Amino acid sequence: MTKSALTKFHNLYLIISGIFGMAFLILTPPFGAGDETARFERVYEVATGQWLGAEGVPKGFLEFRDRSFDKVVDGEAFSAEEILALSEIDMEAETIEPYPNPLRKALRMNSPVILMHMAPIMSIGLKLGWSPFLIFYLCRLSSLVVGLVLMREALRILPFQKHTAMLIALLPTCVFFYGAVSVESAVIGLAFLYFAMVAAHAQEGAETLTRGQMGRLMLTGFLLGQFKAAYFLLPLIAILIPGSKFPTKRARFVTLAVAFIPAFLVNVAWSFIVKEYMMKDFDFSTADSGYIQSSEQFAGVMANLFGFALLLLKNFFSFEFLSYAWQSMIGLLGWTNIPLNPAVYGILGATLFLSWFSGEKPGAAMTSVKALSFKAIIFGATIAISLTLLYLQWTAVGATKIEGFQGRYFYPILPLLFAAAPLRLSMFAGEKARMILVGGASSISLMWALLTLAERYY
Repeated sequence: MTKSALTKFHNLYLIISGIFGMAFLILTPPFGAGDETARFERVYEVATGQWLGAEGVPKGFLEFRDRSFDKVVDGEAFSAEEILALSEIDMEAETIEPYPNPLRKALRMNSPVILMHMAPIMSIGLKLGWSPFLIFYLCRLSSLVVGLVLMREALRILPFQKHTAMLIALLPTCVFFYGAVSVESAVIGLAFLYFAMVAAHAQEGAETLTRGQMGRLMLTGFLLGQFKAAYFLLPLIAILIPGSKFPTKRARFVTLAVAFIPAFLVNVAWSFIVKEYMMKDFDFSTADSGYIQSSEQFAGVMANLFGFALLLLKNFFSFEFLSYAWQSMIGLLGWTNIPLNPAVYGILGATLFLSWFSGEKPGAAMTSVKALSFKAIIFGATIAISLTLLYLQWTAVGATKIEGFQGRYFYPILPLLFAAAPLRLSMFAGEKARMILVGGASSISLMWALLTLAERYY
């Protein structure tokens, strides 16, 4: 692929994702995306230095959230007049209203580090007296910009399976969350960028890493390790970069250690803080899951580790889990999980596999039995950790069905499969053919998703 083709490629992604990301950002009503209530509250806590949890939020903040979220939950249509009325709500930052129920606390456990791209907006907005509406949409814009910049850079340097990576980044669920108050854009963008950096340095003929390149690997690995404890193993894929690509053995050791160990230690420290200071002796109930108590659930797991391992396998390989994970990975929109037309899932599913089977074959460093086995272990372990955390934090004590898994949790680990395509098709081997295939399928499905969203909320 020539340099000009590369430029066109990642810029094409930026154009498509930018247009549709902005459309989702504007069209989705406030708090119409999953987890936006908890994320926006957590941004307020981080911005005001209340990292262990605040007792409440400003009066105007609460009014803005409740009036918006109640309509989303009730399935009521939004009018232009109602959106305008929401924009006119003042923050009233001097009056703090307590959180309405204990469940809010369970949703606000994120590390402060992962919200640093939105916290400054909240901080400035509070100081300047901006409305909750303005701060909310600026946070959405920040999420979108961060995700687009990270993913564009990943596509620019990824040496193989660029079209598959672009297709994943343009799935309706992915673009929808990019335009929401969420951490998905940052974690997905960082995961793809980190994998792209590792893949580029592992290629045959790649030059010896410079200090700057090793520094970027260490920084990206550290930041990636802060997003959701389930992904703390991902920085380890830098092991796949051959030792010959580093100037010295010491440089390789330091790079790998700094990319993984600090993030791991920070994760452990934050998990301890959450357990001891935020969630100690805390229990709550949800309509779907029932009674939840992390300490009691953890004790039950430790008492029967073998039984819990079987429980994980049973849940993961169940038809209900796999079908919902697939659907929610491709396209499931809104807080109320709005499904798309079945044709969209068929189009994108077929395109995904055609693109994957047509992608370039990487070098031996990424395709050897050892490399594939290592990535398979990280892939499986990440899913197991994710399910375990959901079992402890979001599933009723003693339940046999794990609640809360979403297909978007797969996104950060999907690049691990890029080198694992079992065969290569010749029909779409050409770059132009794959570009048309991916760009066309993505644009059609995103337009369809926008129409579905508009029909649901308006």
